[in-house]
Amino acid sequence: MFMVGGFSPVVGGFSGASAERVGGFLSNLHSEIEAKAGEGLRFKRPLKVLEVKQQVVAGINFLVDCKAEQQVGEGGGGGGGEVTLRVKIFEPLPNTGEEAKLTKVELID
Repeated sequence: MFMVGGFSPVVGGFSGASAERVGGFLSNLHSEIEAKAGEGLRFKRPLKVLEVKQQVVAGINFLVDCKAEQQVGEGGGGGGGEVTLRVKIFEPLPNTGEEAKLTKVELID
């Protein structure tokens, strides 16, 4: 059975996706992720992907849960340690020629 707007298996909902597919996006959008995560927060590279879901729309929405190790010292806020982020990235259709865009970042713990 399929439901519109829910989770997999759902028409229009999010389903599993490959961590390798979003690794490049996380790397390219690293500075933007830091800026949206909170003032003064800086994270070591790479972010560790925990889970990826995708939603096919007029392009693809990726919902990525990842661990980020905080940088301590010059330019890094916070006191170190790890935080878990939920990052939403939109990848437009290939024919648009547009790059992937960061749409949301949440601290989830």
